[in-house]
Amino acid sequence: MDDWTLVALEEYKTLRAESLQAIQNQHPALRLGALALGFLLASAFTLLNFNVLLAYLELTLFSPIVIALITTIWASEVGRMTRVGNYISALEKEINGKLKEKEEALYWEQWLRKERKQTRFTYISFIGGFLLLGLLCIGFASALWYFGYLERQQFLIALITLIVGIFFISGTIIGLFFWLKSISKSIAETRKIK
Repeated sequence: MDDWTLVALEEYKTLRAESLQAIQNQHPALRLGALALGFLLASAFTLLNFNVLLAYLELTLFSPIVIALITTIWASEVGRMTRVGNYISALEKEINGKLKEKEEALYWEQWLRKERKQTRFTYISFIGGFLLLGLLCIGFASALWYFGYLERQQFLIALITLIVGIFFISGTIIGLFFWLKSISKSIAETRKIK
């Protein structure tokens, strides 16, 4: 093997390790986020009997912020994994071209890009689940407001936190839409590399 191939194989190993680390980082982010969100929701529903305004704040302000953080951290790790995978896929093609073997020696990332078309649905379901929960929190809090559980003096606080919560959820939805579009485009471009 020539020097280029040895260096490329070492780069391949390093990038595979980075890709695996990105995959491993996704799960703790989701677990920690789900735990924090569960704590917030349990606390909010417990507080309904004692302090409706604080429960309202947890539902309209803190829950959307946690959801935005969870999805952003998770999406950054998925993006990292995808970028590395795209580069590895192109590197596999170059290394296989240099080796001139009958069968391709490195093929995993190329196979993933050809065979796994359900990836977008998986991403959308993860993101959609958390964002739907955020919208339900805001909807439930709005029902508290609508049915008069908040006092008149709390109107301004309730309005501001509702707007901020909606801002976080809608900003997250818009940001993740563009993120998903760029990931899909990146994967499609990698499939075209020969």
